[in-house]
Amino acid sequence: MGRYMLTEAQRVVLEAAGSYVAEMPPVDKRASTKTARRLEAIRATGLSREAVMPMLAADGGTVDDRIEDHTLLAVHAGDDLVFPAFQFVDGVEVPHWGQVCPVVPHGDHRAISAESFMMHPACDLVIDDAEVSPVAWLLAGGDPGIVVRLARHAFHQYPAT
Repeated sequence: MGRYMLTEAQRVVLEAAGSYVAEMPPVDKRASTKTARRLEAIRATGLSREAVMPMLAADGGTVDDRIEDHTLLAVHAGDDLVFPAFQFVDGVEVPHWGQVCPVVPHGDHRAISAESFMMHPACDLVIDDAEVSPVAWLLAGGDPGIVVRLARHAFHQYPAT
């Protein structure tokens, strides 16, 4: 048996879970490739520190504090940090982002999950009979507490009781 061969029992379990593939998909169809491309897109469209400082009316030290406090999301782009663009709309920070940001995933690859959560419509966020994304909800003046609760549920971060 080769180094990466599965036992029959392992194969059966994977098949039952719908996770078994007899042959690897082409490189461009693999989840790892799609993830790498999505992260590269976040980096490519991310904003520099210099760009976000005026949007936040903050200096570099305050931006660093917000990153450390998890009230602003940053990802590595080489030796620099960039700020995923979904946190800003029309040159300003999304309203109440500082309240929501601590409960979304942080870190380079986790930014993909955070962006997906914030940019896709949620069935619990409805404006004029239409489901909207958390970003659209917050821009429309929606209750940030609802978005925080949705994020905690989505990312399994429950407050201590």
